[in-house]
Amino acid sequence: MHPLLHCISWLYPEVILFYSIGNDSDVTHYMKVIVITVSTKGIGRGLAEVFLSLGCKVAVASRRQSAVDETLVQLSKKYGSENVFGHVCDITKMDDVRALWNTTFQKFGKIDIWINNAGQANLLKKFWELDGESIQSVVSTNIEGTMYGSKVAI
Repeated sequence: MHPLLHCISWLYPEVILFYSIGNDSDVTHYMKVIVITVSTKGIGRGLAEVFLSLGCKVAVASRRQSAVDETLVQLSKKYGSENVFGHVCDITKMDDVRALWNTTFQKFGKIDIWINNAGQANLLKKFWELDGESIQSVVSTNIEGTMYGSKVAI
């Protein structure tokens, strides 16, 4: 594992942070390639914009190809196509998560930060009103997806 590899997991409402930082005090100098799951909208999109504005290279991901394509066009215009990469990824599928890692690594040659940004909540219903399919969807996204991302990043 690269000594500066970071894996940040956003698990609503908690944030779990796994990190290993080298001895250099200027850590931001080294954190240049960032992967953000579900980064075509919301917090993930905001994080992508911030990292790009700081001069980092960013891989964005979403389940939908159209969302990835649209985000790539917008971010490439603003920050340059050499700094942005996109890949379709369903974080509930380990093979998709591995492919996101592999294709990003092939594109940029390294990955310094991995942010598990995907999260799902069913706030419109009381827990006892949820059907099994809804519960499984939340568990797959919030727990399995976070574990898959963390495993691949580590």
